[in-house]
Amino acid sequence: MNLPFRLLVWALPVQVALYGLEASQGLGPIVATFAANVGTIDPAAVDRAFLIAFALAFAAALLASRTDAHGWPGLVTFLLQAMLPVHAAALAIGTVLAGAYLPGTATLLLVATPATLVIFNRAVAEGRFEFSSLLILFVLAATLTFPLAFICYRLAATGA
Repeated sequence: MNLPFRLLVWALPVQVALYGLEASQGLGPIVATFAANVGTIDPAAVDRAFLIAFALAFAAALLASRTDAHGWPGLVTFLLQAMLPVHAAALAIGTVLAGAYLPGTATLLLVATPATLVIFNRAVAEGRFEFSSLLILFVLAATLTFPLAFICYRLAATGA
């Protein structure tokens, strides 16, 4: 199946929505463990943070689907897409270290990571990006994933 890039970018908000649904449904046991070891966490703020993340993903996909992917909308979409497998790796490591399943891990590992490979492969095949550029995006994603998640959570926690 060779869907064009302009359609594939819509996989980003779908993946973020699926991740948010899985993660928010499994937060109950994690909140108590997190509070005992790290500090309090507000499940409602986490839900709002997922909404902020979804809004960012939707806006990026909308802009990237309507403009040339070589511009900043395509770069932002690819950057957000690259953040999903980075986050998946962190959750997988966290699951092993915590000895308990971290909600959202399955969606990110089984849906977002393969989707990222398909989307990036399509972008290279269509000549939108070179492979080396995508590797740089993964390094940038690894650098920005957790600060962006923290910012989304802090915005949600303050009610902004």
